[in-house]
Amino acid sequence: MKHLEKVVGFCDNPARYAVDTPSIKSFGHLAIDVGLISNRVDFPALDAVLMIQAAWVSKWYLKKKLPELFGWASNRQERFVFKNLVGEGLGVSGRQNEMIELALTYGFHGIDVDMNDMVGRAIDVSPEFACQYLLAAEKSLQVGAYELPIDFRADEEKFRASLAKLVVFSDLSEKLNAKRAYINVPASSSLPFQENFERYRLRIGEVAAELDKIGIRIGLAFNATLEAEQRFEHKFITTGEELLTLIKMVGASNVGLMLDTWHWHLGSGTIDQLKTLTGEQVISVRFADFPEGLVKSDAKLKSRLILQPEDNTFTVVVLRWLNEINYEGPLSSCPNSSQFGGMTREKIVQRLSENLNDVLPIAGIDKAVTRPPIVSLDKEVLEAEYEDMEDMTVEASA
Repeated sequence: MKHLEKVVGFCDNPARYAVDTPSIKSFGHLAIDVGLISNRVDFPALDAVLMIQAAWVSKWYLKKKLPELFGWASNRQERFVFKNLVGEGLGVSGRQNEMIELALTYGFHGIDVDMNDMVGRAIDVSPEFACQYLLAAEKSLQVGAYELPIDFRADEEKFRASLAKLVVFSDLSEKLNAKRAYINVPASSSLPFQENFERYRLRIGEVAAELDKIGIRIGLAFNATLEAEQRFEHKFITTGEELLTLIKMVGASNVGLMLDTWHWHLGSGTIDQLKTLTGEQVISVRFADFPEGLVKSDAKLKSRLILQPEDNTFTVVVLRWLNEINYEGPLSSCPNSSQFGGMTREKIVQRLSENLNDVLPIAGIDKAVTRPPIVSLDKEVLEAEYEDMEDMTVEASA
């Protein structure tokens, strides 16, 4: 017989997963189907008792078969979209353990991290010390993305010196399974455009080749504001077209786009330009709405607005495109801190989570579509968990 169920500790949204392999009998009283997860398919959930029983009966399957089917025991790279918390620009700050607690409390399954800070802690103390809080939360939270702690703007000597961090943050990335990085390409420079373009092309290509060896993908981002463009003598990357050209000229398979919809719109980027990219070429996505009629000459970061839960906004159009290309990675709501005047950081993070919950379904993405928690394959952990499930089944049936 065929059933739908929530395997406790494996699926966190029973309405989103189907099982369809031959049923297995266990404990002599319940036959269920436990199999491959079918993503983006909606089915009605079973009652709570059956779901608990299904999880209990699936003990053998979880231990013996899931590693073979999914390879999750040896490869924790997640292949789902997930709600991601970015504190940058939101007026939300705190120690790493505090940010992790906020993310978990309000339903995020990913968080962007300050890799430069982590590299410093790894050098000063140890890599284990730098990773301790993220590793403690890894069953429920993954690293969304991080900015590469390399100074691409610097002269050759300082750039080479900053490359020394490659070994350290590569080790941290491996420990955390943090496979998405990004580079903020400047909007202006002291160098002429062509000279600076060639410098970035070569340097990004060099770093990308090293990071590709350990599976790290790099997204390029840009700042489209006039203020950033006028900061230095020569204009650099300020439009979507220029950024896509740089990505193309780097020519590395692990270099793509870190999409910020607000800057993309301000930098004359279009949906048609985005449609030239594949899902693998989009590394991370940040969303912010903008007021109608926003033009570059008047645009300030304060005009990064909270997402509007309305059909056919630029955000929703982008989300639908991401769905079409099977994008897999973080989705972050990133309005300016001015949108949250007088609110505590807890209320801000709660509002961001609710905002994504309101908007994602409009684009056809379930608000709870995330990567599942990583299943522990440790025998003692599994047996303890399923002893608890057996007790829950008895209580629920009473």
